[in-house]
Amino acid sequence: MAIRLPRFLAPRAPREREDGDGRLRSWEWPLAALVSLLAVLWLGHAPLDTPYWWDAAAVYVPGSQWVRDNAFAAVPGVFPSLLGRGHTTLFYVITAGAFSLFGDAPAIGHAVVLIFSVMTLVYTYALGTLLFGRLAGLAAATLTGVAPLYLTISSMVLPEIPLTAFTMACLYEWARGRHLGAMVFGVLVVLTKETGLACACAILGATVLWSWKARQVAWRPLLAAGLAPMVVLGAFFVWQRVAEGWWVLPFHAELFEQEHDYFWSGVHTFSSMALADGRAVALFAALLVGGLRLWQSRETFGAYVPSTGAPPRWAVVAALALVFLAYQVFFTKMWFLQRYALPAHPCLAILLGAALLPRVWEEAKAYAAVGALAVLATAGFAVERAEAGDDYASGETTFRYLHMVEAHREIFAVLEARADAPLILSSWPLSSELRDPSLGWVERPYEVVGVTGYLDGTDEIQRGRPIEAIVSAHGIGDHDDLVRVAEELGMRRTRRAAVGGAVVDLFEP
Repeated sequence: MAIRLPRFLAPRAPREREDGDGRLRSWEWPLAALVSLLAVLWLGHAPLDTPYWWDAAAVYVPGSQWVRDNAFAAVPGVFPSLLGRGHTTLFYVITAGAFSLFGDAPAIGHAVVLIFSVMTLVYTYALGTLLFGRLAGLAAATLTGVAPLYLTISSMVLPEIPLTAFTMACLYEWARGRHLGAMVFGVLVVLTKETGLACACAILGATVLWSWKARQVAWRPLLAAGLAPMVVLGAFFVWQRVAEGWWVLPFHAELFEQEHDYFWSGVHTFSSMALADGRAVALFAALLVGGLRLWQSRETFGAYVPSTGAPPRWAVVAALALVFLAYQVFFTKMWFLQRYALPAHPCLAILLGAALLPRVWEEAKAYAAVGALAVLATAGFAVERAEAGDDYASGETTFRYLHMVEAHREIFAVLEARADAPLILSSWPLSSELRDPSLGWVERPYEVVGVTGYLDGTDEIQRGRPIEAIVSAHGIGDHDDLVRVAEELGMRRTRRAAVGGAVVDLFEP
C-alpha cells in the first residue's frame, strides 16, 4: 500500500522562473562582504584592541614579529622552531607584512584575522549559493557565522581562520572549474597549516570518483587542486627534515604516539564539529527534511548545470563530506583542540543549508518553514552559548575568556600605577604579558621570574633580588605553587580582581 503524504507536504510542480546558474552577481560580492563584516563585528564580543591572548601572545605574534625583523625569513632552519612549531609559515608572513606596514598593536593583528573571517563567510555563502541557491548559501553562512568557536577564534591571531578561508575559496574555485584558482588557494591552504591537506585530499578523492563515474580522467582538477598542494607541502617537509633533522617537531611527534580511547575521542571530535552549540538542532532537522524530500523526489535540490570543466554537484558535495571526514579521522587519532577542525564547520554548514533550504524551496513551503526555523533556532542557541561554560583559559569555544582578560588588566593597572617596576613571580601566560609591552597588556616591561624556574633554581632573572610581588590567576598555570610560595615568603594578598568567574590575585610583602 502506497503511503500518501498530507497535501501541504507534497511537492508541487516547479514554476517557470529565471533561476540563473547559482553564481553570485558582481555586486553581490561586496554586499556579502559588508554584511559579513557587520555581522562579525556585531556578534564578536572582543574589541579589536583586546591584548594578544594565549597562543597568539606566546607563539604567533612573537613569531610574526621575528619574521618582520628578520627579512621575512620564515623558512626551516632559519625561523626558530619554538615559534614555528613545525608548522608551515604563511600565516606568520601575512601577519608580519601587516606589522611592517602598520605596526604590531593588537588592533592590527586582529584586523588581519577579521579580513579572513569575512572571507570565510563570503566564500561559504558563495559556494552554498552556487550549489543549492541563495537561501541555502545564506543558511550555511549563518550557521557558520554564529558559532561561538568561529567567533572566538576570529578574535585571536591564530592561523585557523585564514586556513578556513583559504579552504572555502579553494573549494569554490574547484566547483567553478577554475583550476588555476583552485591550485593557488590549495597551495595557500597547506602553506597556512599542514592540516589543510584535508582540502587537497578531499578534492583528490572526489575527482577520482568523478573520473571513475565519467569513465574519463579529469586531469586538470586532479593535478591542480589535488596533487599540487601535496607536492608543495611535501617539499616543505623535506626542507624541514634536511634543515632541522625531523619531519615533525619532536614534542608534537609524541602526540601521534599517545594512546587514548578512540571511540570517545571520535565522539568528542564529531560532537565538536556537528552537534555543539545548537548544531544538533540543524543536523536533526536536515536529516528529517532532507530525507523526506529525497524520498519524494530526485529533484530535491533543484536544477544545477556546472560550468565547463567543473565537477558535477554530487562531486562537490562528496568533497565537502570528505573534508569533514578527514578532520574527523585525523583528530580521532590525534590530540584535539576544537579550533583545529574549524575548516570542517562551513563544509558541514553548506550540506545542512542544502537539506534545509534548497533552491526549490518554493515548491514545498512547509519544508522550507521547518528549515528556516531550524536555522533560526540553531543561531539563537549559538548566540546564547557565546559566554557559556567555564573556559577562562584559552577561550577556545566561548567569549568567557574575556573575563580573564579583564581580570589580568585590572591587576596590571595596579602595577602600572606605581613609579617603580617590582620583580614579579608568576607563571605563563601572565609572565609573557608582563614582559612584552607589544602584546598590549602593559606600557613598560617587567622582570618576571617563572615559578617553575624559581622552585628548581634554573631561572636566572632574579639575580639576588628579592621577589617583590606575586601575580596568580585561578585555574591557569601554577596557581597553587604561587600561593604556597607567597605564604613561605610572608606575603599577603593585597588585591583581587574578579570578573565573572575569573579571578586574579596580587600578593605583596
